[in-house]
Amino acid sequence: MKTKTIIIIIAFLFAIGINANAQKKIKILKELKNFAFIPAGKVRVDTMKYDVQAFYISKFEVSNIQYREFLDSLFKDGELVKRRIAGVDATGWAKVNGNKFPDAMSDYYSTHPAYNDYPVVNISYEGVLMYCQWLTKKYNALNKNKSIEYNFTLPTKLQWIRAARGSSTFEYSWMKMGKNRDGIQGNFKFLNYENIHFNQQTQKYEIINTFISKTREEDLTAPVKSYWPNMFGVYNMCGNAAEMILEKGIAIGGSYNDPGYDVRVESIQSYQGATPFIGFRPVMIVIKM
Repeated sequence: MKTKTIIIIIAFLFAIGINANAQKKIKILKELKNFAFIPAGKVRVDTMKYDVQAFYISKFEVSNIQYREFLDSLFKDGELVKRRIAGVDATGWAKVNGNKFPDAMSDYYSTHPAYNDYPVVNISYEGVLMYCQWLTKKYNALNKNKSIEYNFTLPTKLQWIRAARGSSTFEYSWMKMGKNRDGIQGNFKFLNYENIHFNQQTQKYEIINTFISKTREEDLTAPVKSYWPNMFGVYNMCGNAAEMILEKGIAIGGSYNDPGYDVRVESIQSYQGATPFIGFRPVMIVIKM
């Protein structure tokens, strides 16, 4: 009986040790400095709480120059079918309402050096998964510490929300201690209160454009390192480009083309195929061998 009790105590202490170890940072490649560590903890979605294990996430949305490196690699390796699937569908810029230069955006956004640090958009879910596989292969090849292995993928919904606001219930990723920072904190379609009108006949609120209205209707993304980072040092989780998650056809966080209510942490939108409003950022899991 005494022996059984000792075994149970040892097992309990061992389990605590594993859990504590899972929440610690691991020394990773210096080339991965742009991945932020997200410690294990709770995440709240609606009224429910969930446990999320520790992981790393890119501090920035994947940029045009990063994605071009991936596409160039596929081309050099003769992976032409994959290259076609993963390619940028630049014709998507014609879908942006108010875009004054759709042809110029189609020609230059994903290829011109001026847009190197802007988030890649107009890409497919399948292409993004290929990008994550390419990252996994690339960084494991660089890794000399064979006691660990890197695995890149799209974040789950819970991982994404955890990275956006931790265990808080903040509606926006830029909120800190329950308060907004000063100034505009994200790239989204800003509609001033002067635009809002209550229609007495329909008994509904409407958005009206007038010559005295102050609007900031964005028709383009911002560089991936824009505005303030959140508590984990992660940028642009609300607005700029909505972001794909592991669940196919679902993007989260809203885009530059969405109004403020639709760029909340829990703002979800569906998509089919490539769009000019959706990009992505990968997560990284460090596996101990």
